[in-house]
Amino acid sequence: MREKVRKAGARLVFIRTHADPHVMLGRMLQAEYRRSPDDFFGGAKSKWEGGTDQQRGVVIKFGEAWRRTPHHYRWSDEGGGKWMLKKLPFRLLADIDTTEEAHWKDEVKKIAQKLTAS
Repeated sequence: MREKVRKAGARLVFIRTHADPHVMLGRMLQAEYRRSPDDFFGGAKSKWEGGTDQQRGVVIKFGEAWRRTPHHYRWSDEGGGKWMLKKLPFRLLADIDTTEEAHWKDEVKKIAQKLTAS
């Protein structure tokens, strides 16, 4: 990816977004899923075909989050146990905690201003 970006004369930046795991799971439950080409998870396939389109979308989204968890988090037994963000092997332009909506939207605006100014 770095080589393609360099050849294109573009600038590659990495921005990490994350939220409290309970907030992420709650958002997945509340999201609306449809079985249509324009809904990323609603149209996805799963071995579990029971339930409504909404329920299938939630199952697929949960499965994808579960699959990705070990890449981004590590388990810590501290304080009864919790998921901790892993240190990534590259430099981040920004690390945005999206747990609280008002806070992360301000952070995104600041980063956008920083990127358009440079």
